[in-house]
This record gives sequence, structure tokens and C-alpha cells, in this order.
Amino acid sequence: MSLRLRITPSVGKKWDYTPAKPLIKIGRATHCDVVINDVLVSREHCRMQLLSEGWVLEDLNSANGTLVNGKRITRTVLHPGDKIRLGLSEILIEEFPEEKGLPQPPPTTKGERAASLSKGAGPAEKGAEPASRPSPPAGEEVFLPPPLPEPGPVSLTLFAPTQAPPQIVVVHPDCARIEPLLQSLEATGVLVRRASDAQKLRSLLSASPPDCLILCNAVEDAERICQEVKAHPQAGPIILLRQKDGGEKDLTLLNSGVDEILSRPDPVELKIRLRNLLELHRLRRETNQLNAQVERRVSEDLSEAERITRLKRYLSPQLVAAVLSGNEADVLKPTRQEVSIVFSDLRNFTHFTETSEPEEIMAMLSEFHTLYGEIIFQYDGTLERFAGDGVMVFFGAPVPFKDHAQRAVAMAVTARERMEGLRRRWKKLGYNLDISFGIATGFVYVGNIGFEGRMDYAAIGKTTNLAARLCAAAKGGEILINRKTLYRVEDLVEVEEIGELEVKGFSEPVTAYNVLRLKQPYIPAPVEPSTKGPF
Repeated sequence: MSLRLRITPSVGKKWDYTPAKPLIKIGRATHCDVVINDVLVSREHCRMQLLSEGWVLEDLNSANGTLVNGKRITRTVLHPGDKIRLGLSEILIEEFPEEKGLPQPPPTTKGERAASLSKGAGPAEKGAEPASRPSPPAGEEVFLPPPLPEPGPVSLTLFAPTQAPPQIVVVHPDCARIEPLLQSLEATGVLVRRASDAQKLRSLLSASPPDCLILCNAVEDAERICQEVKAHPQAGPIILLRQKDGGEKDLTLLNSGVDEILSRPDPVELKIRLRNLLELHRLRRETNQLNAQVERRVSEDLSEAERITRLKRYLSPQLVAAVLSGNEADVLKPTRQEVSIVFSDLRNFTHFTETSEPEEIMAMLSEFHTLYGEIIFQYDGTLERFAGDGVMVFFGAPVPFKDHAQRAVAMAVTARERMEGLRRRWKKLGYNLDISFGIATGFVYVGNIGFEGRMDYAAIGKTTNLAARLCAAAKGGEILINRKTLYRVEDLVEVEEIGELEVKGFSEPVTAYNVLRLKQPYIPAPVEPSTKGPF
């Protein structure tokens, strides 16, 4: 059994690929055997090689790694059912029956050898008796090469069976010597259109440019005709037919765009020259098309890179991955989901802004946001917004995970501890600032909110309001959480009960708890981009 690759790219339809050679490269570059259009896939991402132990997958130092069944690999043997993840694309390995009809070895038995010898025998000269061949020694195996095919007439074709017949325009003023040449070309399947002067030629060129132009040297103003034809971006080669040496006129025509000058050619010579020029024209046209594709792809890659850079300035890595996955409408549409929301606020920030210069405020906020942003993404939080000294983060959307409460609390404790270094520095500068947190766990509606041209990914609901109220009630250095959050993290943290708080917008008092410390460090498991929605 051989393997078949069922490829699901991040953008576009699924397709299958069956390896036809023992080594294939997979990547984003067009020279790879399997080309995957995914901005997170490297140009040469990985390769598959058929070895004695089977098909072996090897990562080629890709930027984002190669995962097999969810585990990052450098080299592994593939089996049917394995799932390879490259960026946001996936490849499923399937069994595929091998094709039959492989070549058989030469005959080895005596009977087969004798039959082979008898078929290979033939007369040495016309009318001579067949020469007897010496028998091979007993027990010795002799293999004869297959007989060479007998020579036959050479078949001259101007185009492949899979190609459309070339179209040729011939300009000549009713020259009787050229017609036999044109009839021989038409016999090969070439489409020949005739024009007697420049005016009729222009009417033919207005329909579609020919693959080749054959020009008789008896045509008037041949130089201007060549210039007009070559001015067309898809112009084909030009052949000039003449009866005698043109001297300086030939040089002028060559300078005007004539590719080949033939003096009194016979049909075979004309066909050979025409075939070569048509092949060069085809290759030149394909090269231009490839260059255009490369330029377009480079432009698209640059635009995509700029798009990713812009997104990373404002969105969390999960949101960037969700947007680039190509199904933004499904991933970011409003859904009801359980999350943990963290509000944080700098205490005494209002007094600080009243007594400080704008440059001092911006420098302080830059330090605060840089440190806090690094911690948020360390725990895979989704940054909803920076609003001056206030920050809102939630965990569990758009990438869902079950330990969202643990991540939220661990993030807040880590931020409080690492803020101590900043607070000491700010105190030397006369900034009496501290940070407080409010954390609430519950169901909210998360998704894109806004209008065309400006959308924000936000969490709406009473859980969001409760987290904001708890943050407002917290003193500097406190992390206040609600009962539902405590239920999920009670094995992780040490807390003290604050008691019941009268919270604006809630009819009943809310019991709040202050997180003192973590009982042990909490290291979250890596989260992969997912578009499957809530767990």
C-alpha cells in the first residue's frame, strides 16, 4: 500500500495528492511538490521521504513548526490516519492502493531465453542465410538487450497533440511561389490566414494576435508592418521569405523585429524553423505568465504581512490566528460562552495625571502596557482594550479552554508581583501608583461588535459588569474574585474573604474574596488556534 495526502488548506478547497516519487517537498514556494497557500507555512516547510521504515516526515527548520497528531516533530514515520498540521492547514494521511503493471525483469528460464534468442535472430545481409549463434555454456545465464526498432520515416509535427493549433498570418501579394509552402503548413494542422497588404493585415490583427507572422519581401512597407506587429505585447515571431539576398534591407528588417530570414526555403526547412520559433514563443509566453504570477504573489505576501503586522498591534495572537484562518465570520460571530474576565486599574492615576506632564504620563503608560501586555499573552489572554490606566482581558474566547479561571487568576498574581519593580521605580520619581484587579467567571456573549470598517471583539453581559465593579471596589494590590471563580481555583490559591459587597447593577450583595498568593506556580498548557467554538 502507498500513501495519499488529503490536504485541507487554510483558504480554498480540499484536494488530494498521491506521491509519484520517493522524495517530496511541502511548503508555500511554487517549486515545492505540494504547494500550500498559507501565510503561516514556510516556503520549504517539510519533506516526506520513502525509506526502508516507510514514509518519513522531516521538518525543514520551519518558522512555525510541523505538528503530527498535535505534537511538534522534527522527524517521524508516518502511518495511515496521521494528521499533519502546517500553520492553519492540515494534511490527512490515507492508505492508497498501489498501481499495477510494473515492469517485469528479463527472462531467466532456459525456455524464455531460447524464445528470446530465436526472436532476436535475423539475416546478416539481404538474401543470406541466417547466421547460427553459438549456444551459451551450460548453466550460464545470458540476457540479450531488446532489439532496436527499425528505422522509419521521420514525422515532423509543429505542435503537440495537447496544444491548440497555432495560428499564422501570411502577408504576400499573391505570390505563386509561397502558396505551395502554405499548403504544406496547412497539411500539418496549422491555421493559415492570408493578407495581401498592410490594411488587410491590420483587420486580422484586430481580432487576435497570431502565433507567427510570415512576411514576403515583396510586400510594401515591410519595416512599418514589423514595427506595428511587435508593438503588441503578445506578438509572436516574424519570418521573412525572400528570393535573393537583401543586403542592408535585411539588417533594417532585423532591427525592426524580424526573427528569421529564409531564402528560397523548401517546405521541410520552413517547418523546422517555424516549429523552433513557435516553441520559443510558447516558452517566452509561459515565462511571462510565471513572472506575473510571482509578482502578484509577492504583492499578496507583502499585503498579508502588513495586515498581520497591523493586527498584532491591537489583537491577541488567538484573534490574529482566527482572522487569518479565513472563516472570520464563524469564529468571531457573537456566541454565548463561559469565560473569566479580568479588569485592572491603576490607583491614584487621576491625581498623577493632574500633577504630571504629558510626556511623563505617556512614558509611564508605555512601561506599564509593555510589561502587562507580555504577561497577558503569556497566559493566552485576549486583550479587549487598553483604556489609559484601565485594562480589560478575558480568557476562554475565541480559543476555548477549560482552565480559563486558573489562567485569569495566575495572570493577575504574576502581574501584581512583577509590578513591584515598576512601583519602586515610580516611587523614586514621585509617582504613588498601585494596581488593583477584579475577576469574575460566568457566561457572556463574545464576538464582533461594531459596524463595517470598525469592529471590536468584545464580551458583553453581567459577568463583565461584575468584574468591573470588583476592580472598582479593590484597594491597591488587591485581587478580588467572585464565588464562581473561587470554586474553580480554590486548589490553586490562598484567599481571604472580604465579605458581601453592595455592587451597582446587582440586586443582591456579592461575596468577594481577595487572592493572597498562589499555593504553587501555575504553568498553562500551550493553546493552538482553534475555530471549533466552545468546548
